[in-house]
Amino acid sequence: MNLLVECPDDRYGLQCSEKCGACKKGERCDHVTGVCSNGCDDGRKGTKCDIDCNEGFYGENCSFSCGHCRNQEQCDVINGSCFNGCENGYWGFQCNYVSARDIFSIFSLDNPLTIPLLTIFGICSFSLALVVCLCFKKKRRTRNNDNGIMAVNPSAIQDNEGRTDHKSENHSEDYTELEAVYQNDDYESLN
Repeated sequence: MNLLVECPDDRYGLQCSEKCGACKKGERCDHVTGVCSNGCDDGRKGTKCDIDCNEGFYGENCSFSCGHCRNQEQCDVINGSCFNGCENGYWGFQCNYVSARDIFSIFSLDNPLTIPLLTIFGICSFSLALVVCLCFKKKRRTRNNDNGIMAVNPSAIQDNEGRTDHKSENHSEDYTELEAVYQNDDYESLN
């Protein structure tokens, strides 16, 4: 006669011979299979939460990468902190912040990327300045046309000067009504 006896909180399996893994928030694992139904505590993984994080990882389901711990040591599997400090150039609890000094070292003459980066920066700056100048020039031209200034096509003038075949007896037809075009003088408003 077999009696089914539920295992204590930290045990599972036949005759409660197996130890439960690190189920999330100390929850009980399944007393038959050992599975943690709500996941694992930080630093553990697997369905039974019985596997430590691989080297270089920490946190929930071991899904976060460790920072830059000194001598490439493993970080704390729970919170990612570095036990013996950070590599040179990094700082913070998890050694994941870069020192400002090291950011600017990218532009030292010892770095082979300095000249290409500065060249690209120069080209981009020149291109931007050129685009801005062209936009201002176009805007100025549009504003001048709005003030009554018209551009004259020199070839059209030459074409009309050379024509002598049309002579009108009625000179009133040769002229159209002229209107005065006023142009704002920028200097009139200065006082």
